[in-house]
Amino acid sequence: MDSNSPPRELLQGILDVAQDLNGAVRSDGTVVFVSSAMTTLIGWEPSDVVGITLFRFIAQEDHASVQSALTTVAAGTPIQFRCHIRDRRDQKRLVEVRARPLVLNEDVYAVFSARDTTDVEHAERARAESEVRFRRLMDASPDAMVVLQDGKIAFANATAVKMFGAGTKDHLIGRFMEELVHPDDLNETMERVRRIGGGEMLEPQVRRILRADGSQVWAESRGTAVSFKSRPAVLSIIREVDDDPGHEGRFQQLVSQLRAANAELTQFADTLTRDLHEPLRMIGGYLQLLRRRHGDDIGEESLDYIDTAVLGVRRIESLINDLKEFSRIHTHGRSLRPLSLETVVVAAQRRMASQIESAGLRCMHEPLPTVLGDESQLVRVFCHLFSNAIKYGPALEAPTVQVSVKRQGKDWEVEVKDNGIGIDPHHQDRVFEVFRRLQPHGRAEGSGIGLATVKRIIERHRGRIWVHSTPGQGSSIYFTLPASQDSPD
Repeated sequence: MDSNSPPRELLQGILDVAQDLNGAVRSDGTVVFVSSAMTTLIGWEPSDVVGITLFRFIAQEDHASVQSALTTVAAGTPIQFRCHIRDRRDQKRLVEVRARPLVLNEDVYAVFSARDTTDVEHAERARAESEVRFRRLMDASPDAMVVLQDGKIAFANATAVKMFGAGTKDHLIGRFMEELVHPDDLNETMERVRRIGGGEMLEPQVRRILRADGSQVWAESRGTAVSFKSRPAVLSIIREVDDDPGHEGRFQQLVSQLRAANAELTQFADTLTRDLHEPLRMIGGYLQLLRRRHGDDIGEESLDYIDTAVLGVRRIESLINDLKEFSRIHTHGRSLRPLSLETVVVAAQRRMASQIESAGLRCMHEPLPTVLGDESQLVRVFCHLFSNAIKYGPALEAPTVQVSVKRQGKDWEVEVKDNGIGIDPHHQDRVFEVFRRLQPHGRAEGSGIGLATVKRIIERHRGRIWVHSTPGQGSSIYFTLPASQDSPD
C-alpha cells in the first residue's frame, strides 16, 4: 500500500460509522465484505456473512431481479435498484441499493451501498391508505365539502360536485369563488373566508350559490381553518336549504346517510388507534430493553435520549386513548337514566384516589341531587375536572375543589370550583376546543382533549357548559344537566 494511503483500519472505521450497509460481492453473489451496519439492519454479524451467498438474505421473489443486477454490474455497468432482504427474525426490509463494478487482480466485484427504506415505504403506503379513507369519508357525507385555498377550490367531495352541477371533480377544482357565489353575496363570503382562515369561529351563513347551468340555490355554509397539502386553507361545509313539501323525507334520507358516515368514521378511528398502538408498544419496549441491557455502556446523555423517546411514546399512546374516548362519546354512550350525582362524584374520587392522595387534593361537595345521565360518562367528566384541579393547582398550598348545584328550571346547574392558577380572560372562550391547552407543554402534562371531552359529554346530555375564571384566584366550570322527575325542586 502507498505510504500516503490511509491505513486499512481507518477505511474500515469510515465504512462502519456509516448508517448505510456497504460491502462487496463476487459476480456469483458470494459476500466478500460487509460493514457493521449489517448487524443494525438485519441482525447478522459481518463475520457470519462473509463467504456465504448474498441470496441467503434476499427475499425469494427478488432473486431474479438481484441476479440480473449482478450480471449488469459484472458487465461493467453501474446500477441502482430496490429489493427486499430478510432479517434474522425472517422479517422483510426494503433496501435501496447502488452498485458498481470494481476490478481487482482481474476479478470483478460488485461494490454496493444499501439504504434501509422500509419506514419510507410504510409511510408512503399509510399516507396513500389514509388519503383513500379520507376521500371515501368525505364522499359519503350528505353535505357538500370544499377546501378553499387562494380564493379557489382545491378539493371537493362528490356531494359538492352534484350540488354545483359540475359534472366531475376536475370541472370544479381550480374554479374561483367569483364563479360559484352570487354577486350580491360575494363580498361578505370572501370576508368570512378571510376571517375563518385567520382562526375565527363564525356562525353559519345562508347564501346563494351558482350552479354550472346558471341557476342558483340557497345553501347554509359553515367553515373552519385547516391545513391542506401543508398550506393554510378553509374547509367549507355546505348544506342546501330545502323548503319543498318533500323536505321531511329528504331530511330523513340525509340523517340515514350521516349515520352511515359516522359509523364508518368511528370504525376508521377504532382501526387507526388499534394499528398505532402495536408499533408504539414495540418502539417503547425496544427502547426500554436497550436501556436495561446497555445502560451501563452508552452514557448519561444517551440514556436521557432514550428516556425522552420513551416519554414521547407514552404521550402519543395517551393522546390516542384520549382521541378514542372523544370519538366514542356519542356512539358508545348508554341511555340517560335517573342517577345520584353524589354517587357520580364519589365514584370519580375513588377512581382517582391515588392521584388525589399524592397531590393532597381536598374534594368537597354539598348534598347533590338526582339527574338524568350516563353514569360512566359523568364519572369521566368529574375525573377530568379533578385532574385539572391537580395539574393547574396553586404553587404554595394544597389544591381544593368544591362541587355545588342550584336549580335552573328543568335543569340542575353544577359548579366545579378550584383554587388553581386560573385562566387568562382572552382564552376562556377557547378552552373547550380540541387540543387547546391551558398552559404550555412543561407546565403540566396533558393532551389538550380533556375539556373538549367534558364539553362533548355535557352536550350529549343536552346541557350547556361555560367557564368563569380570574387568573391567580381559581376557576369555576359550570354545566347543566337535566333534572330527574324524582329530584326535588
